[in-house]
Amino acid sequence: MRILFCLTLLHLLLSASLLHAQEGLLSTHYTCYDVLSYDLEIQLNAETERIAGTSRIDFRVVRPFSQMNIDLSSSLQVVRVQLNGRAVAFSRSQDTLVLTFPARLPKGERFRIDINYGGKPGRDYIFGTDLFNKPLISLYHTGLRPSHWWPSKDHPSDAADSIRMSVIYPQELRVVTNGVLRASEDMPGGFRRWTYAFQGPVIPSQPIVQIGDYIRLGEKYRSSESQMDLQYYVLTYREQSAREYLRQVKPILSSLEKSFGSCPSGGRPFVWIEGIDQARQTGTPSTASFIAGADPRMVREIAAIWFGRSIRPAEARDQEILDAFCAYAELLFLESLQGDKQQATRYLQQQTSPFYRGAGMLHSLRFALNNDIRWFETLAALTREYKNTTISRVDLVTFITLRLGEDYGRWVEQFLYHNRLPVLEYRIAQKGRKLTFSYRWDTDVESFQMPFDIVVHGVSERILPTSEWQSTTRKGLQEADIQMTTAPGLYELRRVEK
Repeated sequence: MRILFCLTLLHLLLSASLLHAQEGLLSTHYTCYDVLSYDLEIQLNAETERIAGTSRIDFRVVRPFSQMNIDLSSSLQVVRVQLNGRAVAFSRSQDTLVLTFPARLPKGERFRIDINYGGKPGRDYIFGTDLFNKPLISLYHTGLRPSHWWPSKDHPSDAADSIRMSVIYPQELRVVTNGVLRASEDMPGGFRRWTYAFQGPVIPSQPIVQIGDYIRLGEKYRSSESQMDLQYYVLTYREQSAREYLRQVKPILSSLEKSFGSCPSGGRPFVWIEGIDQARQTGTPSTASFIAGADPRMVREIAAIWFGRSIRPAEARDQEILDAFCAYAELLFLESLQGDKQQATRYLQQQTSPFYRGAGMLHSLRFALNNDIRWFETLAALTREYKNTTISRVDLVTFITLRLGEDYGRWVEQFLYHNRLPVLEYRIAQKGRKLTFSYRWDTDVESFQMPFDIVVHGVSERILPTSEWQSTTRKGLQEADIQMTTAPGLYELRRVEK
């Protein structure tokens, strides 16, 4: 099978020397070292909207170097950088912190970098308030990268063995994360230090940090596949509505288990933290936003936590893989509640957001395979194979190809590497009592082949179009006797003349 690498080649045309880690391919000033652990201590001030702290990075030298890059927003100022306790020369280039050493660091050796920094993060919605005007600080939301608030190697390919975070804030509010609380200690001046641990492999974008008037709710999830402690952090004034809202979590987890196998959490607590959007509501979301008793956004959030230890994007551009599985989990949950996969298809066809494009790919692949046992075995095998590691588009295409065959791999390739949907071109020619039906797939991927269903006299028939024209002639048929199945968002139909 030929796998296209056009996007990768285009990225190679970018400057290699100062390419930010989160943008995609890593330059040699990032790949020369391997992060072993992070130890971060920060203090936040809601009144001035400023942050100050120290980021310690333990790393191992992959190849000898005298210069290394670390990601940090240009809106934050660096006060001092030390290597094993000795001052290091540094410079800034946009959102890149460039460290220069007087001698090359030898391969295989371990070192420690300490970065003292501070300033006002240049992103909206980090500092806000809840409905009662109490401070509400969010260090995790759409569009916010770890490098916007702490120095790190902001790339999914380099997972640390551990991350330790200590956050200092006034005692009246609570610092909550999706890590394990190690300590909570009072400090002079009415402050408290909250220390959380995150066990690896863990990348900088995985820790969620929120500060607000939170309380902790908890319950246990038990099934034949998994046993997990469920931890929820919600704002105090939303406790009652949150308890009602969180009733959907267990059914969502059960659906995920049924579809993707046991949870890849490794026995760690399953943590959900109420975000800034929910904080501005006084009750549960309108029932109009629910599908069969669940909030679609909540389904995707739980799925994102579920897949946090598997299907982790290898590059920033592979984020669409995780998005695809989270959106697909939404469809499968709807199906599990209603027992009708056609209902999931209809729901998908109503969605206009490009977020559902990847879900459409998976959903249509399942229908083309026409073997649910084999399909869900493949999904479970995928999450097992990539547990605690990363997955790229090439990995996904290769995995599907090996499990299901080359034709299905090309289907995935068409969706992931190209913007347009597969187009089924067809012709219908009537000559007396004979009708000739011709068809082919028009795609960007060569030798594309995928099943397609047509309805003849009210009975569904499966044909196997390829990239080449095929024809079938039947007696006693009229054009009105043939119906083409439609699935907006999965493929397109185009009738052509001779």
